[in-house]
Amino acid sequence: MTESPAYQVEEKEGKFEIRLYPGYILAQVDIEADFDNALGKGFSILASYIFGANKKKSDIAMTVPVSEETLESSESIAMTTPVIQEKIKPKKIAMITPVAEEKTRGNVHRISFTMPSKYALSTLPEP
Repeated sequence: MTESPAYQVEEKEGKFEIRLYPGYILAQVDIEADFDNALGKGFSILASYIFGANKKKSDIAMTVPVSEETLESSESIAMTTPVIQEKIKPKKIAMITPVAEEKTRGNVHRISFTMPSKYALSTLPEP
């Protein structure tokens, strides 16, 4: 059986449920393309990651559901002064698998997989 995120049913009416999901980890990739191509490319990138194309060369079990979400376009904000610049150290964040798609801005879609519950950010292999 394929794992899906744990949840608690808060309310149920007929075939519908309101569910409360505790935190879980997502692996995400942003793809600039039309919806169908973005979903295909994003799914392929994330599937490669969970099938061993990661630094540890280890497989990660596929989970469900695969989901899609569309967000509103971003908003432009006028430039203001002063402009401040500072150096920061880059920080690597491990990828995290349902598959979700969000339209983030223009023609950019975010595809997501939910990671199995046995993993923490610190134990997932780096992409």
